[in-house]
Amino acid sequence: MNDLTYTTNGIWARFTPTSDAGEVAYKTMMDDSGDACVFTYQLKPVLKQIRDAGYTVSKAKKATKKELNFIFDELEELGL
Repeated sequence: MNDLTYTTNGIWARFTPTSDAGEVAYKTMMDDSGDACVFTYQLKPVLKQIRDAGYTVSKAKKATKKELNFIFDELEELGL
């Protein structure tokens, strides 16, 4: 399992912690910049910094239609 995953939308790359160690890295990013996003043109050097610091990181897989439907059903049950 990775410590962090990231998603991109063309402009931004957003990091999400996926382990306890990833939480530490994520909090460091938040403390340093107030966000866990970088411009996509900054992604490669940021990935290198994360890996050089000893963390593992990879691109998040896209959610399947089944997974999204499950999430939406759960939200509906919560009245959201």
